[in-house]
Amino acid sequence: MKILKIRFENIHSLKGEHQVDFGNGILAEAGLFAITGPTGSGKSTLLDVITLALYNRIARVDKAVSNTILEDDGGIMTRNMKSCYAEVEYRVNGKDYRSHWSIERNRNNNLNARKQELVEVATQQILETGTKTPDKNRELIGLSYEQFVKAMVLSQGEFSKLLQAPRNERNKLLEDITGARSYREIGKAVYFRYKQVEKDIALKEAGLETIELLTAEQIAEKKTQLKSLTQAKPKTEKAYQIAAEKITIRKELQKKQAEQKELQAQQIQLKKDWDIFIPFKSELELHDKLAKYSAPLTDYDAVCLQLNQLKEEREKLDKSKSEATLQLKTYLDAVASLLKEKVAIATANGKLEAFRNKIVQLQSEEKKKQSEATQYKATLTTYVRNVNQLGYQLPLADNPAVFKPQLKTFGRTVQETIV
Repeated sequence: MKILKIRFENIHSLKGEHQVDFGNGILAEAGLFAITGPTGSGKSTLLDVITLALYNRIARVDKAVSNTILEDDGGIMTRNMKSCYAEVEYRVNGKDYRSHWSIERNRNNNLNARKQELVEVATQQILETGTKTPDKNRELIGLSYEQFVKAMVLSQGEFSKLLQAPRNERNKLLEDITGARSYREIGKAVYFRYKQVEKDIALKEAGLETIELLTAEQIAEKKTQLKSLTQAKPKTEKAYQIAAEKITIRKELQKKQAEQKELQAQQIQLKKDWDIFIPFKSELELHDKLAKYSAPLTDYDAVCLQLNQLKEEREKLDKSKSEATLQLKTYLDAVASLLKEKVAIATANGKLEAFRNKIVQLQSEEKKKQSEATQYKATLTTYVRNVNQLGYQLPLADNPAVFKPQLKTFGRTVQETIV
């Protein structure tokens, strides 16, 4: 990783906007340079800008920067300023990236949430935004914050400890600052491994010393044995081949015998199954014979079922017909009794209609006669009252059957009085 450029505004004591270009100009050509100045001039601020833009961390705080830390500690943002930002451009594996960090106050003088984003400079593609930006930087750079500050940025406090430490403590401090302790452990492990391998080699060499070399006579004897064995090799190989073939045949024979036993067991089981099947054989044969008639038989069963349903419906209809016939006869008898004459089915409704009309006419005449009778009764009542006023005793005509003989008696009495 190589840092190319940093930009920032209102960070710590460095008010306003600033830029340091490490990728161009004299800084790019220098190769090695120092950042110097009195205490409080902003040397550590430049280091904080880098770690803030990349990891949202600074050396003076042992955790990620949050709004609470900004408000409580009063650090990072220059006093009485409304906003600040830190931005770093760096190169990894031939690609340039720009990581940006910023925060500002709103109209109520409260801090808004910080803004972070990572952009690929060549394409201007935004690779990550928000709180996951430090994780993306860590992935690209290949270093965590702790590893970065030890390998890339040495803070002022840690460097002061190194300079002021006694000579016998500087190596330990340097290991702690740069994280070289792990390399020391690796060196130890390699050393112990080397010693173990060296010990194993010594043991092997010691073992070789115990091996006795053969004499010339022993070598000649071994060569004679080798020649004899070489001459006997074809015969031995042929015998081995014959034996191997016999072994193969024996294995095949054992396999076939096992298959034979299995087939015999299957035969016995099939015979048992056949004995069980015999009683059902005739049924199966009959089934096979009738199988071709399966569809017609199915249709026949369906027709029989439908026929039974039709018979049931016919019986219900016959029963309904009988009930209707009986009800019709009762109806005709009632009509004949009412009309006082024999009535046929065809003329029953017509005669009933004529009878109804006649009843309606008689009811109308009855109402008319009742109206006339009421008038006559009123007139008669008037006459009776007039007669009673003349001194005669004649009851009111409420009951015609009683009033009529009394009226005749009254007429005779009046005639006798006149004579």
